[in-house]
Amino acid sequence: MRSILVLLEDLVRLEFGAGDLAKVREIAAERFGDRANGTGAEGRVAAFVRAISEVRRRPLSEVYAFVGMRLTETVVKDFPMATRDRHSTRQVLQQLDQIAPAVLDALVPGVDAPAFDVELVDAEALRVSFSGPTDAASLLEGVVRGLGQHFGERVECRRSPAPAYAPDRLLIDVKFAPERRRADLPSPTGVDRRKFFSF
Repeated sequence: MRSILVLLEDLVRLEFGAGDLAKVREIAAERFGDRANGTGAEGRVAAFVRAISEVRRRPLSEVYAFVGMRLTETVVKDFPMATRDRHSTRQVLQQLDQIAPAVLDALVPGVDAPAFDVELVDAEALRVSFSGPTDAASLLEGVVRGLGQHFGERVECRRSPAPAYAPDRLLIDVKFAPERRRADLPSPTGVDRRKFFSF
């Protein structure tokens, strides 16, 4: 599998062009090692995503969600084990604790995956909870939307407040529409697609 930095560079080049990619690379190189980003492979990824946020002038949480959503299909193609024998977003999320470590190790070696708890809220919703930085929740929300696109499903993500006994816990409620989206609907393309993704 290609490294996450290669995938991120390809994404920026495809979505925003070579000029923005050059700016993002320059800013990311300057920011690498900052206290906000850290060091190692994880720090390089954080610096790159922060650089996208700066160049595109978008909130960091929005950029993490965008990256998660747009890279999901590529990761699924490069790492088919992630969805093998799993035919819906719900099935992937229910086995997230088994899937996430292998995918993260392939993308960002040396980074430990958080321990995910997945509980049934009702017949149409799951709650995913884990401990980690807020940016990770935004990334996961994007991944969930990307999985919904991959499986042709309509999914909605909503952040829930952390419980009083675990204020650092991140909770994401995922609601599944009862019917699947029509497969023949075209996805947004070109400039319209960028507007669709708020970029």
